Parts: sequence; C-alpha cells; structure tokens
Amino acid sequence: MTRIPTKILIAYDGSSCAKAAMEDLRHAGLGFKIKAKVISVSDPWVPPIESLSVATDVMFAGAYAMTLGQARNTLKEVKALAVEGAAHLRKIFPEWDISTATAMDSPAQGILHVAEKWKPGLIVMGSQGHTALGGFLLGSVSHKVLTHAVCNVRIARLSSGRDLAPRILLAVDGSKDAEAMLKGVANRVWVNGAEFRVVVVLDYRLSLIQNFPQRIAEQAESILAERGLKVTAALRDGDPREEIIREVKRFKASSLFVGSRGLHAVQRFFLGSVSAALAERAPCAVEVVRR
Repeated sequence: MTRIPTKILIAYDGSSCAKAAMEDLRHAGLGFKIKAKVISVSDPWVPPIESLSVATDVMFAGAYAMTLGQARNTLKEVKALAVEGAAHLRKIFPEWDISTATAMDSPAQGILHVAEKWKPGLIVMGSQGHTALGGFLLGSVSHKVLTHAVCNVRIARLSSGRDLAPRILLAVDGSKDAEAMLKGVANRVWVNGAEFRVVVVLDYRLSLIQNFPQRIAEQAESILAERGLKVTAALRDGDPREEIIREVKRFKASSLFVGSRGLHAVQRFFLGSVSAALAERAPCAVEVVRR
C-alpha cells in the first residue's frame, strides 16, 4: 500500500504495551486525517444453549444463568475498556476521528473479524498484553493477526513510544513488496529530524548477480531522497533474521519496516517467515507492509 493509511484499527487491552503502541504512533508518519477505531476483545466461555434444553438439573440451569450474567458483565467491562483506550488515544491525537468497537470472541479472531468488515489500512497492536478477564492476550495473538490480516500490521514494544525524532530502518530485497513498502514510507508525513536507513542483507545468490545488492540499496535511497528524507544505506551479509536485528540495534531504530513477502523462492526468499520473525524479535516497533 503506497498511500498513507487513513483508517487504523488499534487493539487495546489496558496493558502498558497497548498504551505504548498508541504512543508509538506519534512516530509512524501518519498525519492528521485519520479515522481510528479502538477495539477491545474478550472471550468468555458460555455453555451451548442445546445443553440447557436437555438439562433437567436445576443447578445446571442456575449455573448457566450465572454464566450468562458473567458474560453480560464482561461485555460491559470490555466496552468500558475500549472507551478508556479511545480517551487515551484522543489525548495523543486530538485531531483524529476516533471510535470504539468490542468483540466477544477469541482475541485474534475478534480483531480480524472487525478488520474484515471495517477494512482498515493498518492494524496496530502491542507485542503482548492481557484480556479484559486478566488472561494472556497478545504474543501468539499478534502473530496470528500478522499472518492473517490483509492490511499493514504494526506491532509495538514498550520502548517504542519515545520522545526522540524517529529513526526508521527499512529492510529491502528488490521485491515488489519491498518497493511498495519504500513508496508507502516515502509518502508519509514525517517530522523534521527523522532519519532513515535502508538495509540490504546479502546471501550467496545475490552475490552471483553483479552489483545487484548495491543497485537495490541505491534505488531505495533514491525513492526516499526524492521526498527530501535523510537516508543512508547499509549492506550486510548473513541470515536476514539475525542481521536486520543487529542493524536495528546499530542504528538505534525506533521503527522497522518490512514487506510481507520477498522475491520468489527460486531467486531469493527473504521476507514472509522472516518478516514474522522480525516482528516477534525486533526490539522496536515493526510494521509489516502489504501491497
């Protein structure tokens, strides 16, 4: 997606990581004309209604009614949580158009179902958190959303929402997805002082094509420089999952952008499983961009 996302779905569970994900959006280059929807999800278990129709035990019927009551209370709590998240987001972005959504579902499915109906350009999540019921939420959930969403997904860490100017690392490999990611980043609205670095990780296949890595880096630099952005390039050699993490640390990146898929496996398989690994392991916010 080369355009700036104008509709953003933000998962909120009350955790410090979810709040950090909101703070991190200050440095995502998103601009002002944004429609944001804050979603909170819970998945209480309710016995199937068929069980009640065959039940003769009054105690079972009482337990069923109590469970339904708990579900109603949980729904109220989840709605309150979404309102809390929206209020927190409005303090950060008072100019945004912010609404709320709730879902009584498994966390990942609830987020994906709302995304399917609302069609955001970006889903934002913390790397880990908890449900409204106090159970584990993100982590495996963020991974599922990342692999099943049809839009960009941004996963933030507690350290992501810092006050310094953004330092953006872009992992490229010459693929169409990487090119789309570069153009999307270049079109965003960045604050003065933002710095960008393009990293190309070499492997023996790329080394067989004369100057191919250098050409990739130069083309990427050109796309960003045309928009007046301050950009440098780095060529690294090794496993992309390891070398890109090292470059995040060297550059002290606040965000890492990657394409969702790389070159065809016959040529070179870069992103895909690699992008998922980076989203899980990078010590900064990671945005996976889809065309």
